[in-house]
Amino acid sequence: MARGVAAMAFLLGLLGVIPAEAQTKDLSRRWRTVRSEHFEVSYPEPLALVARRVLAIAERANANMAPLLGHQPKKRVQIVLTDEIDGANGNATPLRYNTIRLYVSAPDDLSVLGDFDDWMTVLVTHEHAHILHTDNIGGIPAVINEIFGKVWAPNLIQPRWIIEGIATYLESRETAGGRMRSTQYEMYMRMAFLDNNILHFDTLNNRTDYWPHGDIWYLYGSRFIKWLIEQYGEGILEEIPTWYGRRAIPFSVNRMGKRLTGKTFGELYELWIEDMRRHYGDVEAGVRAQGTTQGRRITFRGEWVRGLRFADDERLLYFARDGRSDPQIRTLDLAKGNAVQRIVRSAGESYPTVHPNGELYFDSFDAYRTNLYFYYDLFRLDPRGAWDRKRLTKGLRARYPDISPTGDRITYVRNDTSTQSLWIADLDDIEGTQELLVDSER
Repeated sequence: MARGVAAMAFLLGLLGVIPAEAQTKDLSRRWRTVRSEHFEVSYPEPLALVARRVLAIAERANANMAPLLGHQPKKRVQIVLTDEIDGANGNATPLRYNTIRLYVSAPDDLSVLGDFDDWMTVLVTHEHAHILHTDNIGGIPAVINEIFGKVWAPNLIQPRWIIEGIATYLESRETAGGRMRSTQYEMYMRMAFLDNNILHFDTLNNRTDYWPHGDIWYLYGSRFIKWLIEQYGEGILEEIPTWYGRRAIPFSVNRMGKRLTGKTFGELYELWIEDMRRHYGDVEAGVRAQGTTQGRRITFRGEWVRGLRFADDERLLYFARDGRSDPQIRTLDLAKGNAVQRIVRSAGESYPTVHPNGELYFDSFDAYRTNLYFYYDLFRLDPRGAWDRKRLTKGLRARYPDISPTGDRITYVRNDTSTQSLWIADLDDIEGTQELLVDSER
């Protein structure tokens, strides 16, 4: 037993020295750090105001959640702010020290992250919940960490539905938004039950490509955790990481469930499904009793269809990501039996618009400054030629273009320093003539 534990610790130590990222960073950036009682926030100078705001949010989140999860980290949590990508996200790890990385771009309106009172509060709350959960380490793992450095965090190898489920539950408990209140998430869950397409527990415990892909752990996990709390009280939020964080032998998930509740998590999952079937059955009956309006479906390829525009009187233009082919902009011809044609591949989610002369304008994710940054820029396709893609901006962080009826001006939304604003410019010189129309209040 002791020999096996030592071998595991040695392997974890080797993993700990592997660089977290191989990507080259912008060495011209000047970095600063601000501190509070429980946190250090490191940031590039343009994000100074954001950093101080994050520090206040993090202290508030810690004051609310540390007692709930029954754990307070011994050292300050390191938070790193970056603005290298036009995407809302973050990550957290307890190895080798507690670190949170936050991308300071707000989520899109149609993102599953788009339901928030304050998006930064939701993001910080979610990621710090991970730290409070996975930093809870005791028993033999704690002894090994004292010897080799912090290389072993048993809670990190819990099933993802537990790790993400707890954090997603807490992001809504501690704010007026979050994915527990998201109507989009509620739609996913409701239709899974009404279509009898519910994930089996063994599928949920593994990596899977079932819809909605990587969101399943957040979606199912948060609802299942909420149900467990309703049955056994919020004390289970402390009991799960405390019990598992002392385990030298991994993967004892059902044993943990049995010890904490008297039933395995597999048995509890089946009971949760029964309750949810009744709940969504009642929801369906209530809606049908009020009368329903059924639309006519015109796309059948799934999974994401967005940015719908009329290209002309008979053709629709839209962005599609169906899970089987590259993200792309397509046309759908209503006069030809809804025939679909791919127009151009796109990196990320694109929103197309059409010039009066028939040219296509759209936003797309692309590298900027030798792959240091990944931002949205504006592009054009000319249907009169070979549909060659022409880049119109470089590093402008511009999205959602729209062309004026006269065809000489363009509006777009710019992302910058954790906020967004609406701009207008001449089409023949976008970066040289742009003017601010509406600034964000946040």
